[in-house]
Amino acid sequence: MNQTRALSLTLSLLLPLSGAFFTWGTPSAISATDSDAETTTVHIDGTTEGRVWEGLGYVSSSGSSKLLMDYPKEQQQDIIDFLFKPDFGAGLTHYKMEIGSDVNSSSGTEPSHMRSRTDFDITRGSGLWLAQKAKKANPDLLLDALRWGTPKWVAEGNRDDKYLYYKNFLQGARDHYGLEFDYLGPDQNEGAFDRDWVVDILRPRFNRDGFADVKFVAKDAVGSNWSIAAQTKQDPALNEAIDAFGEHYTFTSTTDAQASNKPLWHSEARPPLRSAGMRGSIGALEDVAKGIMAAYVNGKMTKVEFQPFLESWYDNVVYNTKGSLIADKPWSGHYEIGKGVWIAAHFTQFAKPGWKFIDSGSAVGSTFNYVTLKKPDNSGNYSTIITNVTAKPQTYTFHLSGGLSTDPVHVWRTNEKEDFVQLNSIKPKNATYSITIEPYSLYSLTTTTGQQKGKPKHGFPKNKNLSLPYTDNFNRYNIGNQPPYTMDQGGAFEIAKIGKEGKALRQVITSNIKPVDWVYRNSPNPYTILGDSEWTNYSVSSDVSLEGNRDGYVFVAGRVVDNPSGHVPPLGYNLRLSGDGSWELRRGDTVLKDGSLKSFDPAQWHRIKLTFINQTIQASIDGKEITRVDEGIGGLASGMIALGSGYHYASFDNLRVEAIDAQTPVFSKRIDDVDSSIQYEGEWKHVHDSYIHYKRTLSKATAGDVIQIDHTALGTDLHQFDFEGSWNHGSNDSWSNQTDATYQVRFEGKQVKLYMIKAPNHGIAAVSIDGGPETEVDLYSPSRQEEALVYTSPDLPPGEHRVKVRVTGDKNESATNSWIMADRIVVKTGVMKQAEFTQPFHGSGISIIGVTTDHLLFDVYVDGKLVQKIHKENAPKGNKRVLYQITDLQPGKHHLRLIAKSPLQLDALEVMEATSAKGSGRP
Repeated sequence: MNQTRALSLTLSLLLPLSGAFFTWGTPSAISATDSDAETTTVHIDGTTEGRVWEGLGYVSSSGSSKLLMDYPKEQQQDIIDFLFKPDFGAGLTHYKMEIGSDVNSSSGTEPSHMRSRTDFDITRGSGLWLAQKAKKANPDLLLDALRWGTPKWVAEGNRDDKYLYYKNFLQGARDHYGLEFDYLGPDQNEGAFDRDWVVDILRPRFNRDGFADVKFVAKDAVGSNWSIAAQTKQDPALNEAIDAFGEHYTFTSTTDAQASNKPLWHSEARPPLRSAGMRGSIGALEDVAKGIMAAYVNGKMTKVEFQPFLESWYDNVVYNTKGSLIADKPWSGHYEIGKGVWIAAHFTQFAKPGWKFIDSGSAVGSTFNYVTLKKPDNSGNYSTIITNVTAKPQTYTFHLSGGLSTDPVHVWRTNEKEDFVQLNSIKPKNATYSITIEPYSLYSLTTTTGQQKGKPKHGFPKNKNLSLPYTDNFNRYNIGNQPPYTMDQGGAFEIAKIGKEGKALRQVITSNIKPVDWVYRNSPNPYTILGDSEWTNYSVSSDVSLEGNRDGYVFVAGRVVDNPSGHVPPLGYNLRLSGDGSWELRRGDTVLKDGSLKSFDPAQWHRIKLTFINQTIQASIDGKEITRVDEGIGGLASGMIALGSGYHYASFDNLRVEAIDAQTPVFSKRIDDVDSSIQYEGEWKHVHDSYIHYKRTLSKATAGDVIQIDHTALGTDLHQFDFEGSWNHGSNDSWSNQTDATYQVRFEGKQVKLYMIKAPNHGIAAVSIDGGPETEVDLYSPSRQEEALVYTSPDLPPGEHRVKVRVTGDKNESATNSWIMADRIVVKTGVMKQAEFTQPFHGSGISIIGVTTDHLLFDVYVDGKLVQKIHKENAPKGNKRVLYQITDLQPGKHHLRLIAKSPLQLDALEVMEATSAKGSGRP
């Protein structure tokens, strides 16, 4: 459940800064002496054997491996080796893939092998393609499969239909790819679990039809507290049918689960959030390395599977920036090896599946965290993995007994500066040795050899932009294939023999076969994304066909910066053309201009074109300009393209993305807000935030005479949210419908304003100041309103005050529930503050990207001269928006300075570079 994945994001890394500059995750120098170290003594008795270690895995779903298919074959193989090849990189031992259904299961779709009872194409999608290559890299790799969404014909059919869907998947994997699956989730991921289906239909028919060796893992639930264990305890037939238990996002298990004699798996876990660095509760060491240890020590789980370990999707999809290996630039072959690969290696290269945990050598806590595993033979070989999640060195003294080897101990380390480095070995004396573990690091100690930090055969290609012009008439692909660089967010876009002159890209999921969504994600109407997120000034055009459908629509989009969750189009500029000849130019789902064409024929091909020149957007249909708009603050500066339609057939042909001219810059180099080249002065908070921001980071200035306080600022101190009662916490808001649950915020100021979400299922809140009378605030709205101003206090005397919000449990007659949200409050302090940042850059222009709010007040200097004073009220609200843009500078070195005089949220800077459209081309 992706909401659950976001729970720990509520503890944002609030790092106040005043001074020269800030760099994310920069290690501090270790000045502690040995006397500063924490110390512990561990007696490891080799006879205290625990459970059998089963390794680490990758959950491939939501299109997370799609772009890998489009990589050059050399880099493709290197990446697969880093993921699966033993004793080379991550050394993953388990691969679980989504059985596709054409729904967006989080960040993209996985196409179905069966869209009807008579349709079958096992080659759709990337899951089995990768499984085959991964199995070749590691023949001992275990294969697993699980369903998220449900094809309509299965949902509306009987159990025979459901069985056919599962059986044909396994049969197709066997016949076409030569793959035998070891495990299967017998029902829906984090959703429905039908006991009778599993016991009476699936298990006996698999046994009958040649799949008796496929084991069942259940029930891949989140928040169920291992209910499957209690269920099987009372049900012998179900207990016999289930071979392993899997639970998501938990580090503990129940007594029933541990007494079941079945393997317990942390069957979906989060890999390191790259923006969180190594430190803190959501840093890589505590959340992942310690998490693997805690899963065993506290939960007796012997396998951990990460979703997604490979991030081969675009960086603007939902739940981005949490993969361990990043492969999202197929045109250049560029990829990145993240910390998570080497964190995994610290376990997989030092303990193979079948090794046993030594319980006397395993513990987790606030200070000391380690596990020990022993090779299952008479050699006495063992490995101990240790992580130090604290700021102090830790000295361990190990005493060995119970037949453990006293051979030299080989030492490997990963810290904030280096990954997977071998250090000097240690020779135990009298079966005893000591080692000091440096702060914020991960060590593996072993008596075995053979580990290595693998190197790619073909090197690491440079990161290059996707060059323009980019054209595709789709004629060179096989029917039914997805073309390179496309990633479907809804529907399915495939090659079909229906083009204007040959083949075309066709959206093939119609309303009569539209699948049933996964329980935690609504799929948008069909669209696919493609291209380079740093494309800035360009035009995109395509021939489009509604295939005679007067009730349908198509769109072409550009400058796509985000692909939101839910029933909304991509956040970019899109020109939507409907079958009745009406058109709309939109930013996301906001209509900027609209109109209608005369004598429109939806059975004919038409050409849609969008042109982006700095802040001007031009739209044309069939070679005639129909409108143009000028977007300033609140607009979108750069991004990829998208093609979309409704749930009906629609075709696209002769796609073309091209530069404006030889002089207008095509690309912008994006500089993240926490890059060390940006120098900050004044009061800033640099936070790990939501996936809706570039690289999940945001820099927030406290400026002007107001303070913005976000719900993620938790605590009882001044300017913090203090929650009481039952509340749910996500990265974007907190919510409760428990009567009399409250939150309060202490603040210093003269006035406070509350911003909350209004929605059809929201109730009535009671607001009070300083314990005074309550004011009721109705948060119902027939449609959802984000960050609505719902309460403004009267003027208050200077000093400290307290605002309190209470869930009344009441609602008006139209509301469907009584939910109350906590989002943010704004305090008017009466004291003016300023904050600023500076950035040297080389180019001909620069865009300042951030979050647009009700009130923006700042001054912009370029090369020491004041170029503009910005005072903007009620700009279009949103993320990744233009706060300011300057163009047409003389190409060369420049210097930007911004002085904020009101709260400001900086996401990135985008520098317009040289005018060349060259980069890396298509395959």
